[in-house]
Amino acid sequence: KNPFACGKHFRTTPCPTRPVIMVSGATNRMTSVGALMGMMVLVGGAEIDTMTVQIDPWCENSLRVRIRSAAPPPPPPNSNAAVVWSNAKRRDSVLCMSDACTHSESTSGYVKQGVEGYVPDATVPAGAKTMLSIYYSHEHTDNLLGPSNDSAFKLPSASYIKMFDNGAVLQRADSAGVGVRTKKLTLYWSASLQHSVATTGDPPDKSTYVPLKVLGYLCAELHCNTPTTPPTAMPLPILLDLPGALRRECLADMNPAAPLVSTTTMDHIHAPPKSIQNGNLRANMLSTSRNGINGTMTINFTRVSDGHQLTTITPYFGPAASTGGYRAMGVELTNDGSAVYGLGQLENTSAHGGCDGNGTTATGFPLRRNGLPAASLAASKFHVSVPFTYSSSGWGFLLNLPGDGTVSVAIDGSMQWNVTTQQQLDFWITTTAPDPAPRAQKSQSPAPTPRDGKGGHTRSGAGLPRPPSTSVRPSPASVYAQYADAVGHAPLLPTHAARFWQSRLRYRTQEIVQSIAQEYNARNLTLGMLVVDFMNQRTDGDFHMNPVCFPNITNMTTAVRALTDAHTMVSFWPDVRSTADAFAALTKEGCVLDGTIDPTGRHCRQFIWNNYVLPNYVARGVTDFWLDEDDIHSIAPILNSSSGGTAARAPAAAYGRVWANDWIATFSDGLRAEGMDGVVLTRSVWAGAARLGVVLWSSDIFSTFEELTAQVKIGVGATISGIPWWTTDVGGFGCPVSPYNNTSPYMQELIVRWYQFGVVSPVFRTHGCRAGAAEVLPASSPCMHAQGMKPQGPQGSCGFNEVWSYGPAVEPVLTALVRFRNDVLAPYILALSRNVSLYGVPTMRPLWYDFPRDDAATDSACDDQFMLGPLYMAAPVTTHGARSRSVYFPGDASVGWEEVVEVGGETGVVHTGGTRKSVLAPLQKLLLYRRL
Repeated sequence: KNPFACGKHFRTTPCPTRPVIMVSGATNRMTSVGALMGMMVLVGGAEIDTMTVQIDPWCENSLRVRIRSAAPPPPPPNSNAAVVWSNAKRRDSVLCMSDACTHSESTSGYVKQGVEGYVPDATVPAGAKTMLSIYYSHEHTDNLLGPSNDSAFKLPSASYIKMFDNGAVLQRADSAGVGVRTKKLTLYWSASLQHSVATTGDPPDKSTYVPLKVLGYLCAELHCNTPTTPPTAMPLPILLDLPGALRRECLADMNPAAPLVSTTTMDHIHAPPKSIQNGNLRANMLSTSRNGINGTMTINFTRVSDGHQLTTITPYFGPAASTGGYRAMGVELTNDGSAVYGLGQLENTSAHGGCDGNGTTATGFPLRRNGLPAASLAASKFHVSVPFTYSSSGWGFLLNLPGDGTVSVAIDGSMQWNVTTQQQLDFWITTTAPDPAPRAQKSQSPAPTPRDGKGGHTRSGAGLPRPPSTSVRPSPASVYAQYADAVGHAPLLPTHAARFWQSRLRYRTQEIVQSIAQEYNARNLTLGMLVVDFMNQRTDGDFHMNPVCFPNITNMTTAVRALTDAHTMVSFWPDVRSTADAFAALTKEGCVLDGTIDPTGRHCRQFIWNNYVLPNYVARGVTDFWLDEDDIHSIAPILNSSSGGTAARAPAAAYGRVWANDWIATFSDGLRAEGMDGVVLTRSVWAGAARLGVVLWSSDIFSTFEELTAQVKIGVGATISGIPWWTTDVGGFGCPVSPYNNTSPYMQELIVRWYQFGVVSPVFRTHGCRAGAAEVLPASSPCMHAQGMKPQGPQGSCGFNEVWSYGPAVEPVLTALVRFRNDVLAPYILALSRNVSLYGVPTMRPLWYDFPRDDAATDSACDDQFMLGPLYMAAPVTTHGARSRSVYFPGDASVGWEEVVEVGGETGVVHTGGTRKSVLAPLQKLLLYRRL
């Protein structure tokens, strides 16, 4: 599993599967070193002697697992030496030892090894010399020689120390072996002299060094002995109120039997398994022997109805920090070779892409995540991780930890989840219902479903059957329903949000906004949303629109509604500049951290809503909000703050991902309390954000066909991760300005093809920074540029981006697509929204979701097609110059696919399921098919 661990200088026997987990803040060099050896303190495998495990029923056919490792032993009394406990007691704690450790040849090699631990403040005086003692036990080894040449030896002034021995030579004594010997290697390091020596004896002046003892063991052979026994660790209680996506109401709805709570001691390697079952899911917790030395705790999950073993999950832990009990940790999940889907909006195949990248276009990961390299669990401008996966063998998994880390998926679907800073593991697993029968409704009030007209929730849709499974391959429907139960159901999509959204960078004044509405009115085109982009305030943090540029917001929103039937959406950034009108009050309330809003405390969310959003926007007709720049690209200062993260949920490395959901909740909870239907557009979410009524968009992307191609699977990937309402900048953003004039042949073709994709997306929204002219304002106008913001073009705005902006030949095509969306698809999407709210179904979804029996529907060749609900299948054309494309029609011969004539299809043309055809696609034709 570790590519660094099996190089040509290391033995060719299979590597142990236990990963090495690095603690928060590890450098690249540390990661590579740790991969080459069996880091004594950092070795994983859940080998800490005692763990506290609690498994609860959590929604139907689902279980929640929380695990805390043992407390690290305290320093010895009356000593200024900190004892850092190492748990590396087993042979396979060492990843791919050098050739010198084999039984067959007499040779020598290098063993990269080290230790990393936390020591209490003031343990080591500033400038003092330190000593690190490591105990080894290995067969056939005579000497431990060689000085360390690692320049990374450092002792920070606070509480953290890193030490490595990168050059110890292991030499065989003879091929026959001389039994087990125990050696003590002592590293002496001087903070003042900045050098180190490695020796098996004492330094010349031992009295000048402060000892830092590490009770650790490096066992280099299959059978090894440990010279001493580490101190006994004490179990830690499960923490119940850590922030996460899972709703506590789900536990109450279950009215479950007592959870499985166990303090598991790994030395009890023959302990009988402990079991718990909830509906169709059973968990067996096992302690197993490994090489007769120590045990590993695993949890096996089985589907009861067919006995299928879904996965075996193995937890592992890194060292504890000096305070708070935070540590690196993670889980490994086995799989049976099934396909793995989800993980959010994984936009790029590299760390760079989109407008702020290296000039490359996003390509998007395949929908089938098998073979995915380590992907970050953090959020960036173009990468929105949602830690949920669905396996095609019929089970789902959610890592309920909103912090930093990575996830990787092997070709066989096994997964490795690593987090850098947490206090305990917390994950949720679910499987398919035992039969396709409709789920009986519980007497208790279940998870929120659709909102009623007053912003509350109603069970008026209770009793509607879920789509039944018609296949021996499990249908994903019940898994997604239970996922929605666990993290919260999306509210119904408001009627206006289902129609076409008009936006561009940027409408600078109230007069311009109303003129755009008048133009659409003249063409008899209704809108769902007219969007006022950023720089609408005098400066960020005013929390009111610039009165010079927008003198009467009530009149503006009223006029837009009268002319186009549209709502007015207004953009916010989370910055609060020191010159902003609200800076002083927000700072006094403790709601600003390093120039950024801190919404993680309920008090701050309510303060912002009650004092700014409600009176300055909602009372004037604005009930839809665009929360831009709400990811790590923009809020890095708050996540890297000297105060350790956010005020209410520090450290950020553990809870940083909840920032986005809390910021969204500032607006969505306020709207709900007022009984108003509105949406929040955002480019950053975390698991459970669907319950907040969000629309996720894929950020600032290039205006190219390659980018358009990527958006298809990017959007599907987001929706099957539990974020049903998704959109893109139709036409691309431009980066920062579209390289093509609006009337160039390339841009004309691109805008048509992108509109054809947008019209069948869950949310249809155009936006971008187009080349060319915009409305002219006087050079002295204060509405040209907002205070402290970078100018956007000579007029403070990009070029026109309305349906009439691309020439007379293109306007009728775009207009027809807008009408088709508003008149035909919008009512269908609102009906689909009911199923989304009740049952958690994805909106745009892979073909296999509705056709689980069709093996061809799972092929990656179908990643560029998708179902929009159960009725429509779209096959967008995303290649420049293409006038035909291959289309797969899922199902069997009993399924027919009728071309939709309203968007260029031929009347009466029906394609048979289970076939692939080359279909003509002239520019004015959208390849959209209605299931018969």
